[in-house]
Amino acid sequence: MERTVQSAWVVLFAVVVLFGSAFNSPCEAGVNGKLIEAAKSEGTVSYYTTMTLSQSKKVADRFHAKYPFLDVNLFRGGKVRQSSAHSKR
Repeated sequence: MERTVQSAWVVLFAVVVLFGSAFNSPCEAGVNGKLIEAAKSEGTVSYYTTMTLSQSKKVADRFHAKYPFLDVNLFRGGKVRQSSAHSKR
């Protein structure tokens, strides 16, 4: 359970970093410190994307350059075919 909570924090951390200024506020200054500490203890972040490989790699490399204590696992998905059961909803 604790690992799941840490993973959730790391994902939230990645969203904050990738979309930066939209989340910057004085109220969140303490939260960011906690997120960074949780990320350091986790050691990796998983980045799931459908962007092109060259675009995804640039983002992952910039993230890693800013946060060298995190290894970035890049997972790139392609076009997903929707099944008929899902398309009827």
